[in-house]
Amino acid sequence: YTGIPRGGLRDEPPRPQPTRRRPLRALADRVYGLLAAVAVLYALAAGAELGRYLILLRNRTRLIEPWLLAVSDALVIGASLIALILALPAAVGALGWLIELRRVEYARRKRSDPRSVRMLALGCLIPVVNLLWPGVFLTEVVSEPRAVQAVRIWWSAWVFGGALSVAALMWRFADSLQAEADGVLFTALTDAVAAAVAVLTLWAVRMVEGRDLRGRSRTAQRWVVATDPAVPVIEPVQPGSAA
Repeated sequence: YTGIPRGGLRDEPPRPQPTRRRPLRALADRVYGLLAAVAVLYALAAGAELGRYLILLRNRTRLIEPWLLAVSDALVIGASLIALILALPAAVGALGWLIELRRVEYARRKRSDPRSVRMLALGCLIPVVNLLWPGVFLTEVVSEPRAVQAVRIWWSAWVFGGALSVAALMWRFADSLQAEADGVLFTALTDAVAAAVAVLTLWAVRMVEGRDLRGRSRTAQRWVVATDPAVPVIEPVQPGSAA
């Protein structure tokens, strides 16, 4: 019993339970578009950094027009800043998706989630700590082999991207001109990896849901053992003496 049984002649019909509003539901429903937008912006930022590096190479022998430098500055700063700002709601949306995934999975197991929403939020949003715990939270509820493999691939790329970002930040303390020029190229690599990680995140989310990267349902491949037909299609050839 979920409550104390009370006898009597009065039998009221059950009242519908109010639907509880899930945390971060609005961003969780938009996580697919947010991740795609982050991937596009980081790819644009990587292209802007590569353009800046080409300008530096040309500047060794020729002067650069002021308008070209202004366009390069706008692309580098704008794309990187917008991508960084958009990455925050994408991360919060992914957190909401994870909370809902764990709720559904533990409800299917008829168990309560041992991780509180606060613990999930702290483990996914605190820098450095979030390199470890999101993979742990996912592997606790994912059991399908291909989904598990997708989570492991994403987890490895996530940790690699985090380490690369830290290295790019440390590179900015270089004081020589050559190191600064190399830092531009290294930042382009970091932005390209960030775009790839965003795509892998979207792919892992889709795989856990049983879909492909484009959101289409995956069709299961079933192999059937080939056997001879029950009735021969062609009559077997008999030797001439037997005929």
